[in-house]
Amino acid sequence: MSRNEAALDANFCRAGLHGLRTHPLEVPGIRWRNTRYLMDRSLDVGLSSDLLDGRNRALRHGALPLVWLVTTVGACGILCLRRKPGGGLVLLLVGYFFV
Repeated sequence: MSRNEAALDANFCRAGLHGLRTHPLEVPGIRWRNTRYLMDRSLDVGLSSDLLDGRNRALRHGALPLVWLVTTVGACGILCLRRKPGGGLVLLLVGYFFV
């Protein structure tokens, strides 16, 4: 086990690139799954961890409509920026961090 963070990072990158080369068709499926998790449409996902951590599930489920509203308004705002100066850069950054 290496205690050198740079070597550990290089090993993670090497393993990630190897996985990407050997399984290139898994990327779209994983992106779709992560998007579904981001929207929290599957309320039963993470049920066991919520129970173990003692999180308030009623609060989580009650706050979901607000999360969906804020996400939708934010996406609309970002799309409105695309025609403004520098809007393309904002879209590029959003795409980079979202993917």
